[in-house]
Amino acid sequence: MKPTLKQALKGATIAAVVAIILNELWDLAGVIFLGFENPTSDFQVRIILSTLIPILIAGGLYFLFEKYTSMGTLIFQVVTLTLALISLYSSFITTWPDGTVVSPDFPVLSIPMHLIAGLSAAFLIPKFSN
Repeated sequence: MKPTLKQALKGATIAAVVAIILNELWDLAGVIFLGFENPTSDFQVRIILSTLIPILIAGGLYFLFEKYTSMGTLIFQVVTLTLALISLYSSFITTWPDGTVVSPDFPVLSIPMHLIAGLSAAFLIPKFSN
């Protein structure tokens, strides 16, 4: 049975919560064990919002793929994983928008976060959208 929009958004919410927890734990591990310094004072808020918003949008897209295609889940997963891989490009920026130089360790912190969000969206949204 194809999910309703409400069911898809429920799945997206669960996927987002899982991804946010894992991303925050990865950030904490990076600070404690690897000596990373968060680049801005509001970094945790940025992690939450940049994980939550795309995954909720993905939930809406999942609903549309399921509603209008015969292979909605497969198409959704391929598109989501492709976008997650493309998003890794942003992990290699050298300066922040305010001109501050980005730490060379930033990709070690950022890349897993992008993959966690992408994998959570691709596999948890369909799993919990029932």
